[in-house]
Order: sequence, then structure tokens, then C-alpha cells
Amino acid sequence: MAYFSENDINEAKRRVSDMQKRANRLTNQEESVKEPPKKEEKNENKNILKDENEEEKDDSSLIILALIMLLSHEGADNMLILALLYLLF
Repeated sequence: MAYFSENDINEAKRRVSDMQKRANRLTNQEESVKEPPKKEEKNENKNILKDENEEEKDDSSLIILALIMLLSHEGADNMLILALLYLLF
């Protein structure tokens, strides 16, 4: 087990207090900058909805691709496969 001298402990305490002071200064600056933009919250909500729609589109695209692969492997009609490809775009 490591033993620390009293000077080491005092130095560590000083460093901790210095880091806490820096952190408090930075958080106070960030809070003053973040207050005005309420429009960004609305944009953020729109982006979240947009991301969810894209995820749903990706899921359905994967399902259609899997269906195309299965149907082409089974020798399905080419028009059906082309119609499914059309749905992807």
C-alpha cells in the first residue's frame, strides 16, 4: 500500500480545489450562453423526429431488400422485383 506524506495530500487537495474552481467558471459561462436559444429546442425536436423517420425507413428498406433477395433466389417475376426496387427509392 502506498503511503503519502502530508505535503502530497495538501498538494492533492489544492489541485482538487483548483479544478473545482475552473469547472465552476466554465459551467457558469456555458449557462449564460445557453439561455437565449429556445428556437434550437424546437429544431432539436424536429431533428429527433427526422432521425426516427429515417430509422423506420432504414428498417423497411432492409425488409424490402431481404424480400427481393428471397424472391430473386426463388425465381420470382422480374416485374415484381423491379416494383420492390422502386419502393426503395
